[in-house]
Amino acid sequence: MKQFVSRWGCLFIGMSSVAFGIAMTTRAGLGTTPLSSSPYTVTFFTPLTLGAASIGLNVFFFALLWAVMGKRFQFTRNLLQVPIVLLFGFLIDFFMWALAAVPPGPYAAKIAQNLLGNAFLALGVVFQGASCAVTLPGDGFVIEASKRFGISLGRMKAIFDWSLVAIACVLGLIFLGRIEGVREGTVISALTTGIFVRLWAKCPVFSKLVKFNRLK
Repeated sequence: MKQFVSRWGCLFIGMSSVAFGIAMTTRAGLGTTPLSSSPYTVTFFTPLTLGAASIGLNVFFFALLWAVMGKRFQFTRNLLQVPIVLLFGFLIDFFMWALAAVPPGPYAAKIAQNLLGNAFLALGVVFQGASCAVTLPGDGFVIEASKRFGISLGRMKAIFDWSLVAIACVLGLIFLGRIEGVREGTVISALTTGIFVRLWAKCPVFSKLVKFNRLK
């Protein structure tokens, strides 16, 4: 029972921290994270919220994950990702709403907010990894694609993130005639999130959580 609470508690804390980080970075007004760049661009020419667009994108990732895993795809286990994705989308919209009341500051404050958002995002990534539970479809796809094509996980993640940024730029140019939602904050996020992940991962508490949550 303790392990069950630990696993799903870590997952919920991780998802909440990632969603808060995405919302904080987006509300800084300097673009958004690479992972959220495509959904965020979609919000400029559709009635969808960032959370709703993120749900749609993760459903697409779910299909990609299925295609990459093939016969190894465990439908019953991976089906758990569906409610997780819905909750994740809700959390993003909740934090976007909560942070809407925060007035925009000067440019230096926006940079600081962007960095703080990336730190929260990275913390959430580490918590999700420590949960040893299910992963979001996007993360699962990166892991499985790395194995399938023999590409290092770090390089596969970079390819994945920058592909989403490129798609966001193309969508903006096609539907808006300009690039929207991709700015210097997106580049900062791409460059710093990995650094923050490595820093958070050094905390002894996470190695202890992984060891406990992996026990059979």
